[in-house]
Amino acid sequence: MTVATLEPSTVTLDAGETFLAPGQRYLSLDKLEQVTVAKLVRDSLGLLHVTMRTASGRELSAFARQVEDAISDGALVPFGAERAIPC
Repeated sequence: MTVATLEPSTVTLDAGETFLAPGQRYLSLDKLEQVTVAKLVRDSLGLLHVTMRTASGRELSAFARQVEDAISDGALVPFGAERAIPC
């Protein structure tokens, strides 16, 4: 069994690979919690992971594709854009 490990090296992204970048802020609508993209890391299998940090300091990690899908599905919205969501 092969176990992927996260490499703390600098991530080189291909053009168009992801729109996510450190410093971007999102609001999680299910928990009404702000998260900030802290870093992008590529594992030993070449998969891109996103580490996000909450205001309380908790870190969350997911595949970049999962975070992108959550944004596309409306589960995460850019911070400040939540005012435009109808109640």
